[in-house]
Amino acid sequence: MSSSSKQIIACPACQHKQDFELWHSVNVTLDPTLRDRLRSGALTTFRCGNCGHAAEVVSPLLYHDMEKHWMFWLVPDGKLPQNVDVNVLNEHLQNYRLRLVRSRNELVEKLNTFAAGFDDRVVAVLKFFLRAQLERQNGIENASLFFHERLKSETGTEHLCFAWVNDDKVRAIGISVELYESTQADLQSVLEGPLGREDAWLLADDHFVTKLLGQRKP
Repeated sequence: MSSSSKQIIACPACQHKQDFELWHSVNVTLDPTLRDRLRSGALTTFRCGNCGHAAEVVSPLLYHDMEKHWMFWLVPDGKLPQNVDVNVLNEHLQNYRLRLVRSRNELVEKLNTFAAGFDDRVVAVLKFFLRAQLERQNGIENASLFFHERLKSETGTEHLCFAWVNDDKVRAIGISVELYESTQADLQSVLEGPLGREDAWLLADDHFVTKLLGQRKP
């Protein structure tokens, strides 16, 4: 089931206080409209009734798709809540893809990645090298890179399309599916090991990628 609670939030711009529906979990199988509201940002956006200022409210949120066996936990610090008994929880989540994310954008990226048929662990490796290349070429640090969609060119070549976000500027970057597939094959033995477990609440960040590459056989 989905759950939410009413919270009083002060506008960061004018300090006006008003009620806000804070969502703790969303079950998109039972309520598909929540998926669209989450994707658009409507579910997590506070809009001040006094001055009109809009801001995203970031708090723990559990995303559950019972049909696709996906469960993503948005935790801003990247760690499971301390009051969660993982062993008990996992007993009911056989054959699930369990992931931790730190923002709504990362959660939406997971939805896009799995919906396109890609392995997010491999995508994380591609992002690791692509972001480093873009930052080196453009002299920009700490820009964000998110997988957006799978595209096919007029010639039939398929690409992974990424959104490179720097401040308010967004640039589309493409990587061939062929490169994705060769990277996946190169990492297959490591992905099948303990580090790549799908049922271990994996946070596919740069730290994970570094450990993954460290275990790769030459």
